[in-house]
Amino acid sequence: MNREYKSDVFSMLLEDKKNALEVYNALNNTDYKDPEAVEFAIEDCIREHILEEFFRERKDEVKKMTHLDYTWEAREKMIRKEEYEMGVEFGMERGMQQGIEQNAMQVYQNCLARGMSKEDAIAISGVNPAGILQVQ
Repeated sequence: MNREYKSDVFSMLLEDKKNALEVYNALNNTDYKDPEAVEFAIEDCIREHILEEFFRERKDEVKKMTHLDYTWEAREKMIRKEEYEMGVEFGMERGMQQGIEQNAMQVYQNCLARGMSKEDAIAISGVNPAGILQVQ
């Protein structure tokens, strides 16, 4: 599993003390109830080699996440915003390309209307000859 996705999954699971404690209880077959036991749970996981690398590298991050107002929903909202912006950029690029192609086709048709040969019209307009076959 990709490290970035592991981090995302654990970030979601550990976004608050209650979830962190539930993960610990599930992994260790325990039934702790006190969310303040997160510090103990992290240390115990490291000691028992359960998600050891993750907790060693991100211990402070996990503790902060259980104390701050970090939510999975806020993270997802940020990701959706970035993806939306990428989609808008892609759409703009695609729209511009379509406009260029339509303009070339209009120039081609104008050349033909003025009595030019197809070859001359293609050369002047820059239209893709394959696109002409699709239109006809």
